[in-house]
Order: sequence, then structure tokens, then C-alpha cells
Amino acid sequence: IEKMLDPNYQPRKAPIKKNLTKVESYDHFMAEYQGEVYQQVYSILLNADMPLSRAEIAHRADLRLSTVCGRIAELMEAGAVSVVSYKIDSDTKRRVEVLAPNFKEAV
Repeated sequence: IEKMLDPNYQPRKAPIKKNLTKVESYDHFMAEYQGEVYQQVYSILLNADMPLSRAEIAHRADLRLSTVCGRIAELMEAGAVSVVSYKIDSDTKRRVEVLAPNFKEAV
């Protein structure tokens, strides 16, 4: 926790590990992604009654979209979040990815 409070702290990117079981992937994810923003973003996805776009996550978390996009990219790389569909964003009128968590436990 102390290192996360350091303003120069950069979370380590988890290397992609191939051929892991779902439990091993979850354990790997838990070991690498314990930061507050990761938890906040993942918790919003986990507790949502439907999959959400990055903009919807940013709105619910009261975070900048760029912050959410970076965390989602790393969570996707770790195998914790997946794109489940697409929809048209009501503000931008563009097609956006809709995301859902791969694990059903809070991080």
C-alpha cells in the first residue's frame, strides 16, 4: 500500500501467461492488480447489472475516460475483462465496446 501512495509509483504490467487454468489466471491477476483504481473499475463492472462501456465506467467512477481506458487495457491484457458486445454511444454516436468481468469475485 505504501508504494501505491508514492506519486512516482507505476503499477507493474503483468506479463501474459499462456496455458493457465481459470483459477491460476485469477490468482495471477490478484497478485498483480491490487491498486485502488483497478479495484474501483473492476468493482463497478462486477456490480453492474449489465455490461458497460468505458465511458459508462468513467462516469460511474467519476474518473477521466483516459484513466479508465488505461486500466481496462491492462485488465484485458491480464484476462480479467472481456469485450462482450458493441453498442452505439449516445453522446458520440460511435460504436463502442461493451465490457464484462471474467471473474465473479471482487478484487
